Amino acid sequence: MLGTMVRGDFEHTEVAVFVGKNPWQSHGIPHARTVLKEIANDPSRSMIVIDPRRTETADLADFHLQVKPGTDAYCLAAMVAVLVQERLVDRAWLAANATGLETIEEWFGAIDVADYAQRCGVDEDLIRAATRRVATAASSAWAEDLGVQMNLHSTLNSWLEKLVWALTGNLGIVGGMYAPSALVALARSDKTAGGGATRVSPVVGARIISGLLPCNVIPDEILTDHPDRYRALLVESANPVHSLADTPRMRQASRRSILSSSSTSP
Repeated sequence: MLGTMVRGDFEHTEVAVFVGKNPWQSHGIPHARTVLKEIANDPSRSMIVIDPRRTETADLADFHLQVKPGTDAYCLAAMVAVLVQERLVDRAWLAANATGLETIEEWFGAIDVADYAQRCGVDEDLIRAATRRVATAASSAWAEDLGVQMNLHSTLNSWLEKLVWALTGNLGIVGGMYAPSALVALARSDKTAGGGATRVSPVVGARIISGLLPCNVIPDEILTDHPDRYRALLVESANPVHSLADTPRMRQASRRSILSSSSTSP
């Protein structure tokens, strides 16, 4: 939709929205617990949580849209419909920065918000109130996580979530959504020296993308007599022995390689 990944400026946002995410436990945003408490304790700021569970983050929220499991898309689509039907979209910002508004208005203008609210199990008035809070705020930052990414209609959920903050002009502003810069461009290794063929791993020939090797081929790259096999593995903020497929084989590979770990233990 945007051509790049985006993140939310939660430290400065007026309205923080978490979809299928509990940053009190999972973090995922800088200084998660400190920022959450600051938002919760500031009467001029608000927090919205869309989650079937009453999580620690939901306990701090001003609006907890407690959807039925797997029905997040109905709730998010209802929010988009409220923006369109109540004419809360930022038309000036969209005219300068987006295309396709007419199609969105046609699709979501026909949605029965009350019906969608019933389908997701959230009171219609609560959905409308939360949506209006986003639309009238100076800024809104959003984060989604595995609760919707590993659930029914995950791609649709991600698109709908982005529609809400895009329709309200919350991209590229303080407290809104932004595209982070990274060092990947300085260290890209997709190609061989001189820009030749795409690089692949030495043993199984797995494609290396932005310097990253597919994790599940790591044991095959280590447990071999190939002269170019991997002999060392640097692990940063992860635990591949537990989190990757085929744990016994990964454990065997870890004993053969040298693991240097940051933030976790091998």
